[in-house]
Amino acid sequence: MRYILLSFLTLFFTIGCVHHRSFLKTDYKPAAVGLVVVYPFENLSTHPGGGDITTANFITELRSTTAFSILDASFLAQKKIEIEGESLEKIEVSQLSLEEKIKQAAAANADAIITGKVTEFKYKKGLGEEPVVGLNVQMIQLKTREVIWSASISVTGGFMSWSEQSLNNYSQKAVKHLVCGLKK
Repeated sequence: MRYILLSFLTLFFTIGCVHHRSFLKTDYKPAAVGLVVVYPFENLSTHPGGGDITTANFITELRSTTAFSILDASFLAQKKIEIEGESLEKIEVSQLSLEEKIKQAAAANADAIITGKVTEFKYKKGLGEEPVVGLNVQMIQLKTREVIWSASISVTGGFMSWSEQSLNNYSQKAVKHLVCGLKK
């Protein structure tokens, strides 16, 4: 009995918290979505690399699944893509509006785009410094321009956690959790 209580207390004090909400369109079928362009996530956190790190983790996690073909939007910036007579080759991908992203991805024959925002990417001060990662992500189907999936997640370190985990590790946990819900 003493060992069970000790095990429970150890888990309680070291496990982090995950808060997650998501929307999945009822007629969504991953197999029906072919090529997906993932745009860099907007960084709203105080960490200068939060958006880039989380975008890279998201793309890696999506590529580890067989549900979609993935195209990193940064590769589109390397190509000369003309939309209605305007060249987008000199525009930074992160500066495109949602409408421009949709047009650019459609010109690349994509079926959907994924955009996101990193809302938290920091170490929270308290009894110790605990990693905190928060993000919001959405997938938009290009034909209908409807949001077919969206999710929000926040992952924090455990209460009085003695394990040393990095922000990148928590970003990977958050992304993995979201992608698992997207594959359904």
